[in-house]
Amino acid sequence: MEIIREFVSTVNIVKDRKVLLTWNRKVNNWVPVGGHIEANELPCDSVIREAKEETGLDIELVSKEVVKSDNLYQPISIHLDHVREDHEHINLIYFARVTGGKCFEVDDEGKELRWFSKEELNNSNMLPNVKEWALRAIEFFSDKSNKKIGAGVGVMVLNKEGKVLLGLRSENKGESAFKVSTCWTMPGGKLEYEENFEECAKREVLEETGIDLKNIKVICVNDNKNEHAHYVTIGFLSENCEANPRVMEPDEIVEWKWFDLDNLPENIYFPSAKVLENYKQKKFYIPLKNIEIEIQSFITKEQYENLLNFFKQNAKFVKDDFQETFYFDENSNLRIQRNSDGAKLWHKSGNVHDEFMEEIEIPTKKENFENLERFLNKLGHEVKIKWLRNRNQFDWNGIKVCLDYTKGYGYIIEFEKMGSEENKEKILEELQIKFNELNIPLTSKEEFTRKYNYYKEHWRELIE
Repeated sequence: MEIIREFVSTVNIVKDRKVLLTWNRKVNNWVPVGGHIEANELPCDSVIREAKEETGLDIELVSKEVVKSDNLYQPISIHLDHVREDHEHINLIYFARVTGGKCFEVDDEGKELRWFSKEELNNSNMLPNVKEWALRAIEFFSDKSNKKIGAGVGVMVLNKEGKVLLGLRSENKGESAFKVSTCWTMPGGKLEYEENFEECAKREVLEETGIDLKNIKVICVNDNKNEHAHYVTIGFLSENCEANPRVMEPDEIVEWKWFDLDNLPENIYFPSAKVLENYKQKKFYIPLKNIEIEIQSFITKEQYENLLNFFKQNAKFVKDDFQETFYFDENSNLRIQRNSDGAKLWHKSGNVHDEFMEEIEIPTKKENFENLERFLNKLGHEVKIKWLRNRNQFDWNGIKVCLDYTKGYGYIIEFEKMGSEENKEKILEELQIKFNELNIPLTSKEEFTRKYNYYKEHWRELIE
């Protein structure tokens, strides 16, 4: 019997710790996005095309090895799929992250598309091979050793009156690297392969505003990161601009406007805000201090359920998580934590429930959690309190929202943003306004202290 063998390429697309799969009517089950490789088409180009056609998403393939002379991304694996007794597919399997576009509800053939978490995959009746590679893809992107630091530019354009040019990012920019939208930003973007920083700066300004800059200079370098991405940003300055900006990419920037440096909008894209701060302080590099600004309040179970429904409809879901956190000596505010992504050792300056705390974190694999505890014990630190927490986390227009149930302690809502000494008061005011919009009364520090002290004395029996 002659066996027909054909080459196909498939991709496990991962976003926010979930993998995208499509329903296949022939096998009556979920499968990864992909299809047959066309004549004279590279496998990596084939899977990028299939992803766009089937899902509407722009993707970036990842690989442990890239042959840069050919820009040929090596597949993660190759698998022989048995379609029928006389028909097999040689399947080149890829992993990818989302870089743009909007995901269809159904694919180009009317088949359902769905994002699966690790828990949903484990509880499903999928084909074993599909489940295995989907789980591996999620794990691949959860491992920080597989994540890359990007490089980009931000261009501070000043007109003859000394006003700075800022553009209002559209909602679509929520799909960008930092996943931040509806805020004001300088022109700028990512560095392309074989492009130098100055070329990138001029290209981005021209593409976004229609302005052809002649004279620019480097004024700063910054380290920008949040929970979604990590970029090194080169800040440029161009002065005495006479041209008027135009909206060249309305899907990304909906408006360009000149602002007086003493009357800037409140919601500025955080990498752009850093370039402005460098310019004002006349400093090429400002060391990063991570200051956690947060407010929180105890809520009832009914409020918790109502707020959970609200944020599911009005915010971007990030993850649900179970966390084990151990507090050591209270005076040092030293902690270790294990969750589904890994473990970490971290230190916070200040007291528990303070609104401002400088934070230092050292992440590691979750398998090292017990070793961290033993290590601190050897140094003379003892566990004072243990916390067992279920957390639902959302991104609400740039605010980290956590809805927590901590066993023996209660239900809590927490709003958090990272900031600096210069903007911490402004951020705190912003968080308080958002709390008021939801009619959530703030729990006083005295009440938090009372409940915390009670838990500290009785946590062993409360968590049993």
